Amino acid sequence: MSEFSVSSESYSEHKEAENNPANFRVAIFGTGSEQSESDVKAIKYATESARKMIEQGYSISTGGYDKGVMKAATNSAYEAAKQNGIEDTNKIIKAFPFTENIAAGEKVRGAEISESTTLIERLKHLIDESNAFIVLGGKVGTVIELITAIHSESVQQMKKEKPSPRPTIIIDPELEHLNTLNQLVGNDERLSKMAGLKHTYIIGDTNNWLENIDIILNLYNRQNNGEELNNEEREFLNQSNYLENLNHWLINTAKNQRNAATWPPGRGL
Repeated sequence: MSEFSVSSESYSEHKEAENNPANFRVAIFGTGSEQSESDVKAIKYATESARKMIEQGYSISTGGYDKGVMKAATNSAYEAAKQNGIEDTNKIIKAFPFTENIAAGEKVRGAEISESTTLIERLKHLIDESNAFIVLGGKVGTVIELITAIHSESVQQMKKEKPSPRPTIIIDPELEHLNTLNQLVGNDERLSKMAGLKHTYIIGDTNNWLENIDIILNLYNRQNNGEELNNEEREFLNQSNYLENLNHWLINTAKNQRNAATWPPGRGL
């Protein structure tokens, strides 16, 4: 990663601030399975990401499954909240489980529960009520969540009075989601015009992956609170996003070199 950095405060230092960072909600998407090696990796990243979100004062939301990434994220967030002296955890952890899962006795640890009857309803809540999205490894359902998050942000940015942008951060050590995006965008030029791609970031399996996420969320949270970024900060986001590096990735996909590539080329995350 470049020498760019931002200051980060702990939850205890800024929880009383006028613009409480806990109002900045991060939705976490990912596999509901716990079987494969990639599932185990996704669960590890979910655990560490959720803990970091709470330590930095953000809140999280998940789809509310009692397994896989969603279970790992909520459990980790709950434990981090307790370690930071937060008793009422349902103010910072929200879940949207299916009504039938609740009826079957599934529970989501320490979360405010908002029941969903359909996949579409659940995804709508997760996207509409969040300020940022973290996407981990998963199957078709996760890919749909990823594309919907990017498309939703593209629609938001078409409004006359544009709201604060929402980043989609893809934790993708195997670059599987990246390959999917490249296939879609490479085969249809219209998709490359989606404004949400300017706020999409690929995080590979690097030693400082959690620091990279922290920096991106910090910058978007500040914008969400009405703060103007300086030139260096804006340039960092502009150079690091997926769309800025699109041609690089399409070339690497065509050459079947995606696993050997670095993101972004020569300068970033």
